Amino acid sequence: MYGPLALILAAVGVFLGVVVRRGFSDDDDPVAVDQARGFALVGTGAMIMFAALVVIVGLLAPPDGMAESLGVLAGFGFLLYLTLAGAVIMIAGALRERGSAAAQQARHRDPGGDRAGQSADHAGPDQA
Repeated sequence: MYGPLALILAAVGVFLGVVVRRGFSDDDDPVAVDQARGFALVGTGAMIMFAALVVIVGLLAPPDGMAESLGVLAGFGFLLYLTLAGAVIMIAGALRERGSAAAQQARHRDPGGDRAGQSADHAGPDQA
């Protein structure tokens, strides 16, 4: 019964790999796209390796259900991995947006050089 589990693990890994290679548009945040692609490709490799491990354990171990347990554990571990990866990407994106918004607000508040005692950013006709 370990064969179908190994096939499912390998199919999910290959499907995720195909989706990741074609699924992102160029309009998205490039840092988030790279992070998502990296997490997904690592997960794809892990799923395919777990599928091979399930087959190896199924062939070499006595028929006590260890291979099936390994396959189910790998599937749930993969779901947990993707959930945590998605949370990391969302939190990092929110922090990056908050930082860029704060930097833009700081630039708009301080024009630089328009007040007395500060050097001007531009040279006008009365400045040498």
